[in-house]
Amino acid sequence: MVSKTAFLSFKVFLKKLWLWVRAHWKIALAVVSLCVITVVSKSRSRDLMKIIKHLRDSYERESRELDEIHAGEIESMKQSHERMSDALQEVEKRYAEAEKDLDEKTRKEILKALKKNSDNPDHITQRISEITGFDIYVD
Repeated sequence: MVSKTAFLSFKVFLKKLWLWVRAHWKIALAVVSLCVITVVSKSRSRDLMKIIKHLRDSYERESRELDEIHAGEIESMKQSHERMSDALQEVEKRYAEAEKDLDEKTRKEILKALKKNSDNPDHITQRISEITGFDIYVD
């Protein structure tokens, strides 16, 4: 008897619910829409978080790569400056051994050649040899 009473009570509840929905359909539509939007937006928000995480990781990776490139450029500039300084000292040493004075014009010409070809030791060696007449090798 309890189960039949429960069934009848449930049936009456559904009829009253249907009556209420027909009378207040806008509110019912709003509640259903809100539920659907909540479910859909949660899945999209997870996707959005994945996209944001991927963008952040990409940014950090590119930032590290730029830092490494910058450090390499600085190291290259330091090596170039050391190479230029060593070459100039070698020229001055050779001039001193030959008991000649390195005049300012020749010194400027050597510095110009060193700056112009700072990344290519072979060109520096060739150009200094042309200017001074000495065979000087630059690393």
